[in-house]
Amino acid sequence: IELYDDGKIAFAYITKEDIKNVGAKEGEHEGLVDIAKSIKDVKVSIFAREENQGYNISFRSKDGINVREVAESFGGGGHRAAAGCVINEELDVTRTKVLERVRKKING
Repeated sequence: IELYDDGKIAFAYITKEDIKNVGAKEGEHEGLVDIAKSIKDVKVSIFAREENQGYNISFRSKDGINVREVAESFGGGGHRAAAGCVINEELDVTRTKVLERVRKKING
């Protein structure tokens, strides 16, 4: 788990290679995004799972931060405090884009 912005944003990810190396089965990653949200000071938790040509992104938030709007900006959707999308980019590009939009939500 990587923490950004004085611990307000948590970003975690898993690659296809990671999944293969640990022998994880489909769905075993569920709930990981919620673990990071429980960290003190974290307002938005992001979990990126590599699939096909990009990453499936899950967002969770607290303190009224609307992550649905972040997900929708990438063509996804969901609820105010739980949303998701798919970004067909490399991990570094995905991380940069997601962090930029989440920062705008947190900082107004």
